[in-house]
Amino acid sequence: MQKIVYAAFGKDLDSEIQGVLEAIEELNDGTLIPLGHGLTLAEEKTDLSHCDLFLGVLWTRFDHAEEFYQALGSECYKLFFFCNYKVTPDRICVDELKKLFAFRDFLDGEKNVQYHFIQDPLLFKETVKQKLYNWFNKFLGKERKSP
Repeated sequence: MQKIVYAAFGKDLDSEIQGVLEAIEELNDGTLIPLGHGLTLAEEKTDLSHCDLFLGVLWTRFDHAEEFYQALGSECYKLFFFCNYKVTPDRICVDELKKLFAFRDFLDGEKNVQYHFIQDPLLFKETVKQKLYNWFNKFLGKERKSP
């Protein structure tokens, strides 16, 4: 069974987009996730009611805020990654950071939400892959246990 993943990123995360694509590809190669199962990346603007997981990645920009808040109102599981990378002064926008911090604080009271902080860009793909693998196995375990 395929699980649909909707991914949303801040505009400042090009290499992280590639990391998510590679993580999903590696999980789907048949060694970590059983053949016949896997993760499929949803098309942009897919209705979240058709998705099993919303994966959000943010760093210094809170672009697409409406997508992130819309995800919180959906039934799908939410998995957020906040990149705590070093930032040069030219990348800092105080208004964007305030919105980002407010969103992160808002997540604490939400159900079906998990978030993680990533300190090192070199660890991004492996961290995402591990969290996706853990989520998928929980999902698969629930399916196996149902009567």
